[in-house]
Amino acid sequence: AAPSDTEILQILEALGGDAVVTEVGGLDVDRNLNEILSPAEQQLLGCARIVLAQPRVVFVDWTGSALSTDQRERFLGLLADSSPTVVE
Repeated sequence: AAPSDTEILQILEALGGDAVVTEVGGLDVDRNLNEILSPAEQQLLGCARIVLAQPRVVFVDWTGSALSTDQRERFLGLLADSSPTVVE
C-alpha cells in the first residue's frame, strides 16, 4: 500500500526535511522539483523514498553527497529501524 501523507510527513520530519513540503507548496503539488529544491533537499527526498519503500537491501554511496553528517546519520538510523541490509 502507498504511504499516507502522515507517514510521509513523519519520515521527512525525522530526516529534518519537513520544511521542504512547505517550500514546494504541499505534498500534492505538480511542479518540477529539480528547479525548486537544492541538491541536498533532492537527496533528502530520495532518502525519504527509500525509507518509505522499506527495501530489503540498500546500497548507499555518499560520494558527492550534499547531505550533512547529521542528515546521513538520521537516514541510517531510520533504515536501522526497518532492518534492511545496508551496503555502504
